[in-house]
Parts: sequence; structure tokens; C-alpha cells
Amino acid sequence: EISLLSLLLGVQNYAALIPVIAFRSFIILINTYFYILIISAIVSWINRDPYHPVHLFFGAITAPLLRPLRKYIKPVGGVLDLTPMLVLLIIYFLQIQTPLWFLQTMQSLGLANDGAINALIGLMAR
Repeated sequence: EISLLSLLLGVQNYAALIPVIAFRSFIILINTYFYILIISAIVSWINRDPYHPVHLFFGAITAPLLRPLRKYIKPVGGVLDLTPMLVLLIIYFLQIQTPLWFLQTMQSLGLANDGAINALIGLMAR
């Protein structure tokens, strides 16, 4: 993938691809967290035992992001926790908006030509 990006960007120096690699890593991270949140919600509906190892695992991964939001967003009716849905919406927004911000930054820094911009949009949207 790095070689393909190098060809698309017209970059001869791989060091210039460090921002692209960092960006791809960020996209992979938020996509993974998105699916972990969905699986965590499903596990919480299926398995009500809070001490089950699967529930503890997903709770440990999702709690650092959800805990601060739970201070401000109380459960609806004392039962329905909407903070995972809010985080999913934020991640969805980042999945859509971040590639555009990144490509605009690359273009403004002169690190990409116009033909590469269109190719990168296709690559990063996947």
C-alpha cells in the first residue's frame, strides 16, 4: 500500500509518506473502535453478567472513552445508556470528515497533486 501511495502521490522519498501512514493508522484505529463499541453493546444485551470475562474485556476497552461522557449524559429512564450511540456518531463523523481534512492539508502543503487527491479519496474511503 505504501508503494502504491508513493506512486499516486508522486513521492520519491518514503519519509514524505509518514503523514499518510499516520493517517491510515488513525483510520484503522477509529474503525476498530467503532466495531468494538458495536460488539460491546451486543454483548451487554446478550450477557447481563457484569463479571463475565467477555463483558469485562469490552468494558475495559470502551470505558476510558465512555466514562467521561457518562458524567454528562445520564441513562434515559435510568436504564438506557446513550453514550455508546453518541460515540458511534462521533466516530462516524470522523470517518467521513477526517479524510477530507487530511487531503486538504496535504494539498495545501504541496505534498499531493490533483490527480493523486482523487486517487487518495478512493483509497482512504475504504
